[in-house]
Amino acid sequence: EKSLLTIAFVFAIHMYKPSRFYILDEVEAALDKENSKRFAELVRMLSRDTQFIVVSHNDTVITSADTALGVAKTRLGSKILSIKLVADAGSDSTKMVSEELAPVDEEKETDEDE
Repeated sequence: EKSLLTIAFVFAIHMYKPSRFYILDEVEAALDKENSKRFAELVRMLSRDTQFIVVSHNDTVITSADTALGVAKTRLGSKILSIKLVADAGSDSTKMVSEELAPVDEEKETDEDE
């Protein structure tokens, strides 16, 4: 209930004085499935005029995103994956298709700064 109240308060402030973007870190973690779905729908509706960066492990929230990024740990370090949600033909479900993003070349950036 505290999470739901806090989220409602943040969005009430947004309705009064909108910001250009929000960063939300697992704010829906304590919500049940139905309230997570409502949260995701509200973020989607408000994202027409505002950018949201939402950190989440909640499938309901992730599947409603326009773009999802994932970080995978490997023995060589972390990899960033772009996750695209594709409608599954013949059903109402979606499936995730991931692709590895090119890592940032830190050495190249250092050379350009000098």
